[in-house]
Amino acid sequence: MIAIEQRRLTQPIGTLQLERLRREFLSLMDAAGVAIQRAGLDFDECVLDRFAAMRFVGDPHVLTVEVVSLTDVARLEQPFRKLHAASHGRSPADRAVEVVVLEVCARHDPGPHGDGAPPP
Repeated sequence: MIAIEQRRLTQPIGTLQLERLRREFLSLMDAAGVAIQRAGLDFDECVLDRFAAMRFVGDPHVLTVEVVSLTDVARLEQPFRKLHAASHGRSPADRAVEVVVLEVCARHDPGPHGDGAPPP
């Protein structure tokens, strides 16, 4: 792991403006890019992963899931609901979900051939 950049947000998904979410992730990705440069690594050999720590509004328990969409609220929320159901046996459909923390992790991944390229 090269860097982990985080931003506290705490905002219900229903009121979350996706444009704000994109701006926040862009800022975190820029900071991770600076960390990659400082580490002296090739950008083509690094991967940025996006995560969001989420919970049901009013619930103290947080689950962190990979962010697979920054354009669709349902696709943003779905991984949390699936993980919550797997962890707790159910995921109440009527409860609002909030994003608590955004995170970008930068990692060095030179690929299987050591050159950053995908396999042929």
